[in-house]
Amino acid sequence: MPNRPEKRNESQNLNIRPERKERVIRGCDEQEADSARILRGKKTRGSGCGNDKGDVKNFFARNEDKTTCKKSISVKMEYLCKISREARDDGKVPIFTFGFDNMPKEFANDWFSVPADVFDTICGVLTAVQDSDLETAKRWLMQLR
Repeated sequence: MPNRPEKRNESQNLNIRPERKERVIRGCDEQEADSARILRGKKTRGSGCGNDKGDVKNFFARNEDKTTCKKSISVKMEYLCKISREARDDGKVPIFTFGFDNMPKEFANDWFSVPADVFDTICGVLTAVQDSDLETAKRWLMQLR
């Protein structure tokens, strides 16, 4: 009788190397909850369906989340246009978050992307704060509105 193949354990079925098996596969609901916590905001009901658009919102931003347990993720222009339009209509900043649930533990799962002008403002605020120039930091922050 030929030898039967060994039974695969759970980490092999998920294509996760054994040294990474402590990493939990979160899925989109958990990523949205993590984004809401980081942005100090709230998940939108039904992941943006209905009147409330985007996956997460707070007082200054609208966020769209995409997550995968694969090795790559596609960023479609339609995602960026959608969140940009929704944020602009509400007078908020668009943020696109993408995540990899199978990232090695020593690296961040989630990455937050913003338009270049928003990133420029963030850099201006941080530089002003580092220089203890709070008036300049306030002026930079006013550009987000």
